[in-house]
Amino acid sequence: MGMVVWYSLSAKIEISSSSLKALEVISFAERRTRLQVEAMNLESLGVGGKADKARSCSWYDIDFASCGQLRNLELFGAIFKGVCVKEFRSRFPLLESLIFYSCYFGEHIELVSQHLKRFVLGRCKSIKNAIIDTPNLRSFWFDGPTDKCTFCVDAPKLSKTTIITGDDWWPWNYSICNFLANLASSEKVTLYAEYPPVYMCIQLFSSSLLIPEQYTYWRPPLPSVKHLEFEVALDLKEPSCGMATLGDDRGGGLVVFNFCVDRAMF
Repeated sequence: MGMVVWYSLSAKIEISSSSLKALEVISFAERRTRLQVEAMNLESLGVGGKADKARSCSWYDIDFASCGQLRNLELFGAIFKGVCVKEFRSRFPLLESLIFYSCYFGEHIELVSQHLKRFVLGRCKSIKNAIIDTPNLRSFWFDGPTDKCTFCVDAPKLSKTTIITGDDWWPWNYSICNFLANLASSEKVTLYAEYPPVYMCIQLFSSSLLIPEQYTYWRPPLPSVKHLEFEVALDLKEPSCGMATLGDDRGGGLVVFNFCVDRAMF
């Protein structure tokens, strides 16, 4: 059986199938949803919606322990109460792509996965400490403040990293540098900031795009990087943007600036 998309208003969902290969579940219940999936041959499971689509407003208590053939797992709004993510190594040994977005784990998460190649960790605000042991990870995507969570990452094959940050986004912030040091093998790094103070963007246009002098004595946090990209999004419709002097009276809009830093600048 191919992809099945399951929409529900119920606060309790039970799905059982021996032939199901791919499943996406979205609940529109106003309270927490209990979801149980028993599908021994399931290879792809998505719960709560996609990042580029409308998501449900429900939280999910999920039981999918029997889905031992999973290769792709996307969870939005999942609650891992009493569930150890570290057990994914034995429960889901074939897992290659994993997305946690707006999930609850408590303050600590330890992920150990032999075959994982892609990992997304977005807006999981409860996490204070994270250990990631993924020897074959190639792509890591993180959305959240880097100054409120301690990361320890062992991913020697990591090649692409994307970091979306909040107010601590400024590239030479101490927390950013410490965070990046955990991703030393990455060859391509993208730092994305949404609606930062405009004066920071002006600095990026200036020579301060180079590493400031006070940081040149540090050991480079990204010794393997070949391509470092800054993406800055400004909403010109906001008065605080300070760009009204440009004379654009068309109502403004979202503008994305890209800055690429060559390896030679390090």
